[in-house]
Amino acid sequence: MQEQPGAGDAVRRAILGVGALVVALGLGFALIVPPLLGRDEAPHFLRAYHVSEGHVFAASRTEGAPDVCTRPDGSAEDTVSGEVLGGAVPAELVAAMSTLIAANFEDGETARNDFLDRLGDPAPSGPHCIVDFRSTAVYAPLAYVPAAVGIAVTRAFGGSTLAMVYAARLTTLLVCAALVLRALTHARGARGAFAAVALLPVVVFQTSMVSADGTTLATSILAIALAWRLARRQTPVDRRIAVEAAVVVVSLAFLKLPALVLAVPSVVVGLRRRELRRTIALAAVVAVACAAAWSAWSSSAYLPPDPVTFPGSYAYYDTDTARQLEHVLTHPWSFGAAIVRTVGHDGGRIGSELFVQVAGTPTSATWALVTLSAFAASGRTVGGPRRRNERLGWAGVAVVYAIAALALAYLGWNAVGAPRIDEFQGRYLVPCLPLLALALGRRFIGSDDRWLRVAVAVPMLIAGLALLLDVRDAFYA
Repeated sequence: MQEQPGAGDAVRRAILGVGALVVALGLGFALIVPPLLGRDEAPHFLRAYHVSEGHVFAASRTEGAPDVCTRPDGSAEDTVSGEVLGGAVPAELVAAMSTLIAANFEDGETARNDFLDRLGDPAPSGPHCIVDFRSTAVYAPLAYVPAAVGIAVTRAFGGSTLAMVYAARLTTLLVCAALVLRALTHARGARGAFAAVALLPVVVFQTSMVSADGTTLATSILAIALAWRLARRQTPVDRRIAVEAAVVVVSLAFLKLPALVLAVPSVVVGLRRRELRRTIALAAVVAVACAAAWSAWSSSAYLPPDPVTFPGSYAYYDTDTARQLEHVLTHPWSFGAAIVRTVGHDGGRIGSELFVQVAGTPTSATWALVTLSAFAASGRTVGGPRRRNERLGWAGVAVVYAIAALALAYLGWNAVGAPRIDEFQGRYLVPCLPLLALALGRRFIGSDDRWLRVAVAVPMLIAGLALLLDVRDAFYA
C-alpha cells in the first residue's frame, strides 16, 4: 500500500504519538504499581540483578558456594528436594526486597509512605548468598539487558534497591517503546493494527515492569512488522534493513522459546528474495544453533517449580518435563484434547487477558471489550495480503505460535498427563494478534485516516487511564 505524497510528516507524527502514549501510560503503571508487585516481578528482578553483575548462566548450590538465603517471599529453597537454581546476590539486596514487599501491605492495603521511605537507602552490598529464582533462572539474559542496565547504573551511583526497581522499570519501558516505534516504521499499510497491539493495556503493563515478557513482546512485534515489510516485494530493501532483520531473527533465539517461531516469516520471505538470501540464511543458521545450545543448557539446569496445590488445578505439582514430553510424543491426541479442554475451561479468562491483564485488578471484561473493539477498528487499516496463500501463511504462523506457547506451559508447570493446561496466561498469545490482523485484514481504500486514528487511540487511552485508576484504587484505596 503506497502512502500519499506529503503524508510522511503525518505518518511520523502518528508514530511518535503512539510512542508517546506507550511511554505515558507505561510510566503511570511503573510509578503506581508498588515495587515488586508486577506479575512475578520479584524473581524477574533477581534475574535482572544477576545479569547486571555480568552473569549469563544461573547456578545451583555447590560445595564452597555462599549459603542459601531466604527468598523475598519468605522461602529458601525447594522443601522437597532441597535443590536451588538461581545466583549469588548481596544478602542485603534480598533483605531489602523482603522489606519492600512487606511494606506494600498494611491492614490489607498498601502503605505507600512505608516503601517510599526506602528510596534513600544505601545500595545493597556485603556478603553474597545464593537465592533461588528458578522460575526465571533458565531464561536467556538478553530479555533482561534493559533492566540490567538500569540496575547497574543505579548501583554505580549508590542507589537503593527501590531506586533500582524503578530504574529497571524505566529502562525496560524506554527500550520496549523504541522497539515498538521501529516496528511501526516498518508496518506500512498495517500500522493501525500494530499500533493497536502496542497500546493494549496488557502490552503497556508488561513493558513497564521488570520482566522478560515486556522485551519479548516488543521484539516479537518488531519481528512481525519486519517480516511484513520484507514480504512486500514492491518495497526496496537495503543492506541496513537486511542486517536489522538478521539481528532480530537471532535475537528471537534468546527470548522465551516460542518467540523463535516468529522468525519463520522473515526467514521464508528472506530466502525468496535474492538480495536477502545470504544474510537471512546465515541468521537462520545462527539462530537455530543458539536456540539449540541455550535449550540444551536450560534443560539440563531446569528445576520444576516449587510444588503448590491449588484446588482443582493441575499446575505446579507432579511436574516432570521429560516425562511430560514423552507423554505428548506418545499421546499427541491427548495433548490436543488438553488444548480443547483448556479453551472450554479457561477460554473466557484467557481471551480477556489477551487484551487486559494488569496486576492488582481482576481482568475486566468491559475493558477487554473496549480494547478488542479498538483492535477490530484498526483492522480496516491493514493492507492485507492479496493472495490466499499469503493469508494462510500468516494465520499458520499464529496457530503454530499458539500451540508452541501452550506446549511450553504444559511441559513446564502442569502435572504429567494433565487433562488440560492450567495457569496459562492470555498475554502469552499477544503476538498472535498482529499475525491474525495481517491474515484477515483487507486493503484499506477510501476511508478517513483521521477517524481511524481516533478509533484506535482514544479507546486505548481511555482503557489505559481507567485501568491506572483501578490499579491505584486496588493498592491505595
